[in-house]
Amino acid sequence: MVKIKHLLQDFIVKEKTNINLEEGPHKIYLLKKTNYTTERAVMQLTRSLHLPRKFISYAGTKDKNGITYQYISIKNCSKEKIDNLKLKDIELEYVGTTKTEMKLGDLEGNEFEIVLRDLPQDITLKETNELLIPNYFDEQRFSTANLQIGLFLIQKNFKEAINLLSQTDGDFKEKIEEHLQKHPNDFIGALKILPKKTTLFFIHSVQSYFFNELLSQKINQFTKQTYELNYSEGKMLFADIYPPINSLPLIGYMTEGYEDLLQTKNIVARDFLIKSLPEFSLEGGERDAFFQVKNLELFPPEDDEEFTEKKKQKLKFELGSGSYATIVIKSILTKNKLSLEN
Repeated sequence: MVKIKHLLQDFIVKEKTNINLEEGPHKIYLLKKTNYTTERAVMQLTRSLHLPRKFISYAGTKDKNGITYQYISIKNCSKEKIDNLKLKDIELEYVGTTKTEMKLGDLEGNEFEIVLRDLPQDITLKETNELLIPNYFDEQRFSTANLQIGLFLIQKNFKEAINLLSQTDGDFKEKIEEHLQKHPNDFIGALKILPKKTTLFFIHSVQSYFFNELLSQKINQFTKQTYELNYSEGKMLFADIYPPINSLPLIGYMTEGYEDLLQTKNIVARDFLIKSLPEFSLEGGERDAFFQVKNLELFPPEDDEEFTEKKKQKLKFELGSGSYATIVIKSILTKNKLSLEN
C-alpha cells in the first residue's frame, strides 16, 4: 500500500490567508507545528501563556501528522512573553496585529508539498487534464469516534456522548471526571468544559458523514463507471466524468433532501436543533460538490530510501479552504488501482 506521512517532512502544509494587518489588540503569529493537531497546539499555548482558551483563535484546522504552518491570533498577552516562549515542536513567528481575531473567513486555502512512498517500480503517477475532485470530507473529520459522539449529541444522549468522549480523548478525561464527581449526572455541564470548537467538531462530523453519503449517491446515479474506495465510515466513489452539480446541502434542522439517509441513523433533520445546547445547533448550509486542484506539479519518481526497491514521488498543489489534500491523493491513486495506507 502507498504510504503518506511516513516521515513528518513528507507532509507539509502552508496556509494562505487574506487577513489585513492594522493596529489592533490581536497579535497575529505564524504557527509552525509538528505532530500536533491545531486544537492541541493551541491548548498547549494557552497553558504555557496562562491564557483563557478564548484569547487564541485560528481560521482552520490542520493535520496532526506532518509539518504545518498556519496563522493564529493571540489577545491580552505581551509580544515579549510570546516571543520568549520555548516549546517542543511548536514555533511562533510574529506577523503583526489586527482589530479582530482570526476566523474561518480569513482562510483562502492551503499549499501542499507531499511525498508518496512505497510506490511500485513500474508506476508513475501522471498529471491528467481532469483536476475536478469530489469534495468529500476525509478521515481527519471522523477520527476514532467523532461520528458516534456527534450522533449521541444530536440524539440528546449526553451521558453516552461524555462516556465515549472520556474513553477516546485523554485531553479532557480528567476534567470531565472531576466535574462529574462534584456534579453527578450534569453531563451538559461536563460538555461545556470542552472548547466550543471541539464540541462543534463532533456535530460537524455527523454533517460531514451525510454529505459524503449524498455525494457518493449522486455520483453513482450519474455514471456506472466508478472507482470505489472504502473509508472508516463508508465508501467514496470516484469517476472519470462527474455529474454537473455545483453544490449539495449540508444537513441541519432547516435542510430537506436527506430524509432517507437520516433514517439509517434513526434521526431526523429537526434533531440538529439542540435546545439544551443552542450554541451547537446546526441550521444547515451548502458545500461545493467538487473542487479544482490548482498548480498541480508531479515530480519524477525517485528511489525510495525508506522502502527498498520501491519508488517515491513528490506532489505540489494548492487547494481552496475546506478541501482535503488526502482526497486528491486518494482520487489519483484509486484511478491507478492503488490504495493509500491510513
